[in-house]
Amino acid sequence: MLTFGYDLEATGPNPFQNKVITIQYRRNNQNHVFKIWDYENSERNLLLSFLNDWKDIPRHLQHGGDYFVTYNLRLDAPFLLTRCLLNDLDRISEWRNNLWSILIHAPDFLDLYQVLGDKLTSYEEWRKMFGLPVGRFRNSEIPQMYKEQHYSEIEEYVDDELLNLEKMYYSITKEPFFMELEKLRTKLKV
Repeated sequence: MLTFGYDLEATGPNPFQNKVITIQYRRNNQNHVFKIWDYENSERNLLLSFLNDWKDIPRHLQHGGDYFVTYNLRLDAPFLLTRCLLNDLDRISEWRNNLWSILIHAPDFLDLYQVLGDKLTSYEEWRKMFGLPVGRFRNSEIPQMYKEQHYSEIEEYVDDELLNLEKMYYSITKEPFFMELEKLRTKLKV
């Protein structure tokens, strides 16, 4: 089973100054989107709701768990973990020892950002190269859209990103370089 994400949108790039607006992932052709406006603008409640849902996805490929595909987890994971800690979620007994493993350590992630060559080209450019449409909105517009309460546009952006992350993954799996990586990975498992 594949899970695409998690991904998040925030009011800015600094986890010590900015808060999470949405957290989302895609599984079984369905988007799971947690939006701060659904929680009376309580970031803490948003984070708890996401964690309670996310923890139930089977992990560890070796034990039949999901394969997690993401894009640029190196930014999202520390941001999300920092926001959880700043909201004192580590003081809740259920999460005291589990935040790190649930968000960062336990899932087997494939980060397409790393596979595609790090900072060599933008996500939008990769989408174009794989023949995928670029959405109406850009990530940099999300904080202003949130400030102006343009929630439906944020939801459109999030849905578009998740769907196209899945499409990009399937396009990449057909590329010769990816097939070679899979052969090497299979050899290492033997």
